[in-house]
Formats: sequence, structure tokens, C-alpha cells
Amino acid sequence: MNNELIKILISYWGAFLATTLATIKLIEFFRDKARIKVDASLIFRSIDDDEECKGTKVATLEEGYKEILLRISVVNSGRRSIQITSIIVETPGDTFQVIPDNFPVILQSLTSIETAIQKEWIDQDPISLLGVSDALGNKYRIDQTSLQKLLEETNSYPSNKRKYRRKDGTGEITTAFQVKDKSVLVKKAK
Repeated sequence: MNNELIKILISYWGAFLATTLATIKLIEFFRDKARIKVDASLIFRSIDDDEECKGTKVATLEEGYKEILLRISVVNSGRRSIQITSIIVETPGDTFQVIPDNFPVILQSLTSIETAIQKEWIDQDPISLLGVSDALGNKYRIDQTSLQKLLEETNSYPSNKRKYRRKDGTGEITTAFQVKDKSVLVKKAK
């Protein structure tokens, strides 16, 4: 009887220990994931009248000329490093990867990065996604409420995006701007 009691206690101890270790490993797995938060806003940088700029140049009465750019902020609040490769802009038909000068970048645990791109990427078009992509192809997006507020704000300012009539004989009207950011058209609308 004494032997049976010892066997039962050891089996209970083993089950308890295995369950405890499995719980600890699950907690570590979920805690150690990269947690990416993406935010965007417009920034206004003072420039000279004759200065070449990447963003949209606007004249203000009080402060002279300003350049409007779209600031993208990426924060890794997780415990695992992650490589951010590009900024993703999706319209209902097209998907663009915008690659700023300081990308691709490895975001270490608990670090962040900011970069600026032309605001024309999100001007006047219905944008379904604005965010970043990692090296594995995962997309991290700005929440829809923030995106809608940003779109309202950016469309309230002048834009370098214009409508043009195609010269290939079709006469089709297209919208375009001079791209000064490195970019790739990933998916084209049909």
C-alpha cells in the first residue's frame, strides 16, 4: 500500500510539473511575439522659397513656405526583433510598396522608427490599407478610425496629384504625381 501511494504521488507531481512548465512556455510564446503598432500623421517642415522638396510645398502667410509630408511611426512593443521592409498603401485595386531611404530596418525589442513619405500616396483615392510590411510578408495596419481622420486631413491641403489625359489614343483620364519615394507596384487593378 505504501508503494502504491508513492506511485500515485509521483504521478500527480509529474502531471502538475508538466502542466506548470507547459503553461510557462505558452506564456513565454505569446509574450515574446513582436507587437507592432503603426501610426501616421502629417508633418510640416519649414523650407526656403527656392528649395527643392520631396513633399507638397505650400505657402503660409505667417511662416513662409512649408513642406507637407506623411510621417509613419512604427513601434515594436514586443520582445522579439522584426524586420520592417516597406510601407504598404492599398487602394481598392492597386497595392504599392513604398520603400523610404531608411528601410528595410530591423526593429529591436521595445524600439521604434519614424520615416516620412510623400502625402500624395494617400491623396484623393479611397485607401483601404495604410501600414507596414515585415520580411515575412505580414502586414501591420493603421486602425480604420485613425486612417479616416488622416485621409480627411490630408485631402484638406493642396496636392501634387493631378488628373491627366492619356496620350496613347484612348483619351482615358488618369491620376498621377511625380513619385520621389522608391516604390513598387505590387498589384495592379484590372
